[in-house]
Amino acid sequence: MLLLNRWLKQAPYYVQRIRLMSKLMDENRAKVTLIAASAGFGKTTLAAEWARTHSDEVAWFSLELADNHLVRFWLNLHAAIERIFRPFLNRLDLFIQSVRDGSVETAIPLLLNDLHSLPGSITLIMDDYHAITNQSIHESMGFFIGHLPANVKLVILSITLPPLALSRLRAQQELLELSYDDLRFTFDEIDELQSQSLSEQLSQDELFLLGKKQKDGQRV
Repeated sequence: MLLLNRWLKQAPYYVQRIRLMSKLMDENRAKVTLIAASAGFGKTTLAAEWARTHSDEVAWFSLELADNHLVRFWLNLHAAIERIFRPFLNRLDLFIQSVRDGSVETAIPLLLNDLHSLPGSITLIMDDYHAITNQSIHESMGFFIGHLPANVKLVILSITLPPLALSRLRAQQELLELSYDDLRFTFDEIDELQSQSLSEQLSQDELFLLGKKQKDGQRV
């Protein structure tokens, strides 16, 4: 969390997304939150600001191409949780051996049981999930999501819709989605950003045109 705070403070211009933060701060929000949009739409910034102010413990897992190995993926996820709760997993030896043997049917329930036993609530943030292309990881994530205990929330950041059971989550009202349409700046947010970053302010007509170009998906 210290790294997140430092990163936010170093951001040259930052517009607080109050309308989006209110959705993320809702105590009754769905167990899975998906923030999906192209690069540059502020997914990580939004999640970092929410994590900085949220009351739950937050485990942040930044994914990369190397995490497409099933063993590495689950061991790194465990490590992200352990940075928040130490020690984590009563049977860590069995978990590691099960993952290395490819027995995710054994390993994931161990992880879920210990998550359920945590003294408080936790939110897992998986950043850059689009880096994952290994179908076996997606399948194991489907099992993990399907059995998440009530004290665990999951936030997935991705530039594409992940190949998970999103339709089922929607039908069960267990999915909160923020997309391109949600993340694009409103007129007021554009006005606030330009007041921070431009010495010569844009006119109201120019701000309107800028907002229209963004809404139409044009490069500005």
